[in-house]
Amino acid sequence: NGYGDGSEFGGDDPVTREQMAVFAMRYAKHLGLDVSGRADLSAFPDGGQASDWASEALSWAVSEGLLRGHADGTGRLDPKGGATRAETAAVVMRFINGLYV
Repeated sequence: NGYGDGSEFGGDDPVTREQMAVFAMRYAKHLGLDVSGRADLSAFPDGGQASDWASEALSWAVSEGLLRGHADGTGRLDPKGGATRAETAAVVMRFINGLYV
């Protein structure tokens, strides 16, 4: 959908962890999968920092085990932090293994 302010899609922009959650949830919906699961983001010390437009997707992604605490071991969700290649690969693998097995 691009950015909410009407600016360009941003195809070359870095991706945040909350954007990754939105991508995954929208794709799951597109596939007709159940996306009703929710987790309490307050379990993360920074769970309240999620953007309003991403909180539902983050809650779903956590409930499905796609996103977990940050890899740095702090237990943060880090919604606005950049998603590394390794984190992205882990989310994709969890999506495939968790939703199709």
